[in-house]
Amino acid sequence: MGVRFSKRGLVETIERICAQESRANKEDMRTAKRWEEKIKTPGIVMYLKKGGSDQSEDQPFMRTESNFNKAFKMNKLLKVIYEPEHQKGWDKNLEVAEKQPFDGGSKTIAFSYVKNKKQFTISSRDFYEKGFNFVHNGKFYRYSTSIDHSEDALKPLPDGQTVRGFTFYNAAIMEREPKTGKILFQVVTQ
Repeated sequence: MGVRFSKRGLVETIERICAQESRANKEDMRTAKRWEEKIKTPGIVMYLKKGGSDQSEDQPFMRTESNFNKAFKMNKLLKVIYEPEHQKGWDKNLEVAEKQPFDGGSKTIAFSYVKNKKQFTISSRDFYEKGFNFVHNGKFYRYSTSIDHSEDALKPLPDGQTVRGFTFYNAAIMEREPKTGKILFQVVTQ
C-alpha cells in the first residue's frame, strides 16, 4: 500500500482510503463493487464488500458511517470509542482491551490488544495492532494495522482456542459537519 509514516503521509493515506472505498466512488472499478448494507440503526450504518483488494483478495472490507448529535464533544466520543476502560462498557463481546503507549506515554502512537469472546460456533478472536491517532485541521485521523507474527513473541495467543485476527488496515476520520454541527465518523477496515 505504500504508507509514508509522517503526519502528512498518514493524512493523505487515510483520506485516500476513505474516499476510494466510499460508496459514492463509481470511477474505480475495484471500488464500484457493491457495498452491502449489513446493519442500520439510527445514526450508524455498517456495510460489507467482498472481493478484497491488492492486500488480500479473500478478506472483505467493512465500512461504518456514523452521525453523532451536535451536542456531543468529539474528544469524549473518541475516548468512548478507543479507550479500553470505556470500550468494555459498550461492547458486550469484548473480553480484554489493552492499550500500551509506544514510547514514554505518547498519546499519538500506541499498541492495542483486544480479545473478543467466542460466539456460537465462531472461535474467540484477538487482534494486536499498532495505531496512530492524531488531530489535524480540526479532524481526527486514525490508521492502524496488525503487527505481523505478534503471536510469536510480542503477544502470545492467550489459549489454544483463540484465533489471531489480522487487520491489513483500519482508516478512520471523525469531523464536525460545518452546516449541521453533527459529528461524522467514517471507518474503513480490511
